[in-house]
Amino acid sequence: MMYQLYNGGTKYLESIDRSQPMHTPPDSRVGSPVSSDCDFEIDYFTPKSEVSDNRNIAIGRFFNSNEYSDMTVVCGDETFPAHRIVLCSQSEFFLDSMRSKKDETVVTISDEEPKTIYRLLRYLYTGDYPDHPRSKHPELDNGYEGTRLESYFHYSVNVNYEMYRLAAKFGVPGLAKRAVYKHERQLAEMPYVEERVWSCAVAYSRFPGQHDAMRMIHVPKLADPEFKYVWDDEAFSMADELRSLLHWEKSLDREYQAHCKWAKAHFENSKYRYRPRSFMPNGRHGWDLLMADSFADLISKEEAYEKGDKLTRKGLGPELASKKQKL
Repeated sequence: MMYQLYNGGTKYLESIDRSQPMHTPPDSRVGSPVSSDCDFEIDYFTPKSEVSDNRNIAIGRFFNSNEYSDMTVVCGDETFPAHRIVLCSQSEFFLDSMRSKKDETVVTISDEEPKTIYRLLRYLYTGDYPDHPRSKHPELDNGYEGTRLESYFHYSVNVNYEMYRLAAKFGVPGLAKRAVYKHERQLAEMPYVEERVWSCAVAYSRFPGQHDAMRMIHVPKLADPEFKYVWDDEAFSMADELRSLLHWEKSLDREYQAHCKWAKAHFENSKYRYRPRSFMPNGRHGWDLLMADSFADLISKEEAYEKGDKLTRKGLGPELASKKQKL
């Protein structure tokens, strides 16, 4: 299935093909101080004291450090010293790798780029990763269409989507939620509806699951009252990009209509500024995001979701599980 959408307000149409893999985002750091061939920066954390009471700083100081290192992660031409207790306690991939090779201390990753693994490891040590380009990144001037704001947004979207994909592949649920939060912040700061629609279209084409969190966070951002078409039917008829996306994605259309209805009913009441929502582990090392019009409805949705998830785990499958629930 193809989406024909205007990309970032430009004059040409861009095709988003579901079958094509997402391109790895460009690097976000300058060359490493330890390797002239490395196209991203290796940060060395130097806290003020030898011992810190802050977890991220305490562990982060050992990121990419040989001090007490007991394993090595190799990706491409780059070698990252690491620590089993940090990687294996957060990632099922590294835990399984170390269990299957008890005498081995090297984990080789051949199907990812070094800069992507760098971001993954940085998250495991510090709880965060960079999703913004350096100030004079060449691709911001030559590789993207549109304004500099749009270029920064495209860069951030690519990075956060890559990390969300990596979270499922390497079994790091915390990374998945972090990527969702970071992308949600970027959406909130993007004032152009065309860019939000583009981001939503890519999310729906890349990530499966009706309630997938990376999909669902777009719903309130597309139904934001600041956009005139949410209230004005005539203005909505002119939003070709959004109408096209809602036409192809029926589940998005249902969630969008429900959120618009809720937003109109509570627009004047600051107490209900945010629609009730809940993150639920989806069994894919990621998260689903449930939304409801009230907290009572949200609790009911959570209970129904958990029942459906248990039935699915028994081997009934999503469709049979849904029928079983109705019975």
